[in-house]
Amino acid sequence: MEYLEAYADHHRLQVRFDTSLERVDHGGDRAWRLETTTGPLLADYAVVATGYDAVPTLPEVAGRDAYTGELIHAVEFRDPEPYRGRQVLIVGAGNTGVDIAGHLIAAGAQVSISMRTPPNIFPRDWLGLPLQASAIVTDRLPAKIGDVGGFLLQRRIFGDLSAYGIPRAPEGFQTKFRRSLVGAAVDDGFVDALKAGRTRVVAPVERFDGSEVVLVDDTRLRPDAIICATGYRRGLEPIVGHLGVLRRDGIPVHYGGAPEHPAAPRLYFSGFWGSNAGQIRQMPIHARRIARAAARDRRRSASRR
Repeated sequence: MEYLEAYADHHRLQVRFDTSLERVDHGGDRAWRLETTTGPLLADYAVVATGYDAVPTLPEVAGRDAYTGELIHAVEFRDPEPYRGRQVLIVGAGNTGVDIAGHLIAAGAQVSISMRTPPNIFPRDWLGLPLQASAIVTDRLPAKIGDVGGFLLQRRIFGDLSAYGIPRAPEGFQTKFRRSLVGAAVDDGFVDALKAGRTRVVAPVERFDGSEVVLVDDTRLRPDAIICATGYRRGLEPIVGHLGVLRRDGIPVHYGGAPEHPAAPRLYFSGFWGSNAGQIRQMPIHARRIARAAARDRRRSASRR
C-alpha cells in the first residue's frame, strides 16, 4: 500500500476511490464526458482499462437457482485451506479451472473437474525453464505451425492423457486462441495428481437437482462445494457500446492501445488483448502506445494555437 501511495504521489495521480464508470459520451469542448457514480468528469483523453476478465459468468444450467449446496464463481476463490478434506467440483477445465484444481489438491481437497471441451495443457516450467519464451515465439508463427509444435510438446511432456479422461483438444492452442481468445491451461500439479489417481475428470454438468449435480452421463454427485471456472465478459457495452467502438464479441475494435477508433478520437483501450505468452506482457506495450499517441496529439494541438 505504501508503494501504491508513493507511486500516485510521484506521478501526481488523482485517484478516486469508490467510483464506478457508468458511461462515456462526447463532451463538447472537451473530448469526453465520463458519467460516474460520484458525478461527471470531463477529460481531453480517456483510457478504459477495466480489464478483459471484468464480469464473471455462471453457467446457465437448469435448476441452478434452486441448488441448495455451496456454489461460487472462480472470482470468489481466495484460499484453498477452507476446502481441505472436502469434496469440490470444479466446472470448467480451462486455465482457471486447472490452476484452482492444483491449489486445492495440494491443500488436501478431493477434487473433480467437470470438462466439456478438452483443453490444451502445458506446464508452467519444463526442465527448469519457463515455457513463456516458447509461447512468445509461436505467437509470431502461422497458427497451424504453432498448433503442431504445441501438440508435440504436450505429448512429449505429458504423454497421451486420454486414459485419464482428457483426450486431444479439438483445436491446437494457437488456433483456439486466435478464434476465441481462450488460452491454453497452465498446469502446476494437476496432471501429476490426475495420473496418480488423486483427482479425476468427470462429464459436463446437465442440471442441478436439489443438493445434487446431475452430469450428462446421468452420474449424480453431491459435492461439498462447486467452483465455476466458466469465464468472464468484458462488460463494456453499457459504457461505450453506443459509440460504435466494439466488436460483436464485446472487445474493442481497436484493442491494441493506439491508434484509436476513428469514431472516437482520444478514447483508448488498454488490457483487452493478450496472447498465449500472457496478457501482462501486452499491457505495457499498449500503455506505451497510448502515451505516445496522446503526446503526439498534444504537440499537434499546441502547434495550432
